[in-house]
Amino acid sequence: MARDRIAAWAAGELADPDAALIVDETGDEKSSTDCVGAARQYSGALAGIGLCQVAVRLTYAGRHGHAPIDRALYLGAEWAADEERRLPTGVPDDVVFATKPQLAGDEVYGGKELRRTARALGFDYALAVLTDHRVDTAIGRLTITQLAARVPRKNSGHGRKGDRHYDWAMLDIHPDDTPDGHRPGHATVLVRRHRYTRELSFHRCHSATPVTLADLVDVACCRWRVEMCQPHCTHRCQWSGGGASGAFCQ
Repeated sequence: MARDRIAAWAAGELADPDAALIVDETGDEKSSTDCVGAARQYSGALAGIGLCQVAVRLTYAGRHGHAPIDRALYLGAEWAADEERRLPTGVPDDVVFATKPQLAGDEVYGGKELRRTARALGFDYALAVLTDHRVDTAIGRLTITQLAARVPRKNSGHGRKGDRHYDWAMLDIHPDDTPDGHRPGHATVLVRRHRYTRELSFHRCHSATPVTLADLVDVACCRWRVEMCQPHCTHRCQWSGGGASGAFCQ
């Protein structure tokens, strides 16, 4: 289909051996629930809950630039079960409710199945995880929150959103997602702390070869390119189909 050809062309034009595939969910504010998938739901773009569509988007990003190459509309359980709304908006019969983790994405998607699949496909990854995510370390099984102050931190410098006033930390952990026949590789937790609010966020990471803290910070910060690519639509929308791939770095 046309989208697949465009995606292949964009990836070819921007080809970079250190490129990243960035998956994140984005929202478009709507004025009516008649728009396919529109509902009162959380959207980072709206900074809270509002009437919007939410889609999982895939962006290819490298040193030569970045471009969106795929997307999947999130069709909530209520919308998916409402035949009176599905029919006029053209939602295909074979499209059923799928959770955001099943569409692939970010913070709520750091489960073992997704991570194991990424490694089986030969991808390194940096996946945002929740604060109560538990990991195995040399000193026992802990939540990632308990690891936040255990290693030195560095500042990530400047970015599109202005000065990023964050400290970063990296801690080695034991991998729990090694596919059969694969080497364990290098598993780490990347910790980000806001210097003033002390708010913490975390990425669970894996690489086939050792990486530096600076490398992981660069990968984590590149996710903002999804927002730079996000299209905004104010029209009444019908189903346009589409799938999504994983959120991993190559």
